[in-house]
Amino acid sequence: MKLFGHPAPAAPRAALPLVATAVLAASLAAPRAEAGPADKVYRPLVEYGETEIELRAGYVKDERDGVNTTQAYVLDFGRGVTTWWFTEAVLEIEKEPGASLEAEELEWENIFQLTEQGQYFVDLGFFAELKLPLEVEYPFGLEIGPMFQNETGPLTNNLNLLAEWSFGNGYQTENELGYSAQTRWRSDAPVNFGAQAFGVEDAHLLGPAVFGGSRMGEHGKFKWDAAVLAGLTDDAEDWRFRAELEFEF
Repeated sequence: MKLFGHPAPAAPRAALPLVATAVLAASLAAPRAEAGPADKVYRPLVEYGETEIELRAGYVKDERDGVNTTQAYVLDFGRGVTTWWFTEAVLEIEKEPGASLEAEELEWENIFQLTEQGQYFVDLGFFAELKLPLEVEYPFGLEIGPMFQNETGPLTNNLNLLAEWSFGNGYQTENELGYSAQTRWRSDAPVNFGAQAFGVEDAHLLGPAVFGGSRMGEHGKFKWDAAVLAGLTDDAEDWRFRAELEFEF
């Protein structure tokens, strides 16, 4: 049984305006916000008993020397421990311009599914993540917020609104509000098309995305997606290239 049992308010039949909603929410963010090039769009759904291994990568192209060629790689290992709770251990590795690859932090991610899939116009979940730095010069982090999913015809639309606090290790506490969003056209084709958007404060990126996947034997499957994102504002990266590969058992 999910945590919420009350009907959702009536909603229009048109697809959820993800990017517009996200940009409006991000306008309330605190300054000095940053987003990782390997960030993803989370779904508010949990599969009980499912084990997941995920690989993510991101690369930045920018005219600024201090940003250009920034890279990030993420390895996730997760499990659906109940019908409503998915928990995941995460290792994040980054490479700043002119530096070598470095393990930056360990993360503990949690997804809580709050409504049954398809029960209401919007599926609702809650995301919570604790970030533990591997270097003493970096702060701890806490990221929380709601996740939404809507299916309208052949479109699946997702929106995450996440607030993050950075604290500890001599840092003054800082906070930021960001978003990630995507829309995907579902079909039986091996590759589906859509779009993704990411942003915090005055830095917004948007671009086309591709999605695919297949079954692996009787009990396994893999999924992948990739996107090329263009900066929409001066504070955003010029280009971000991201990809994700997920194995589920």
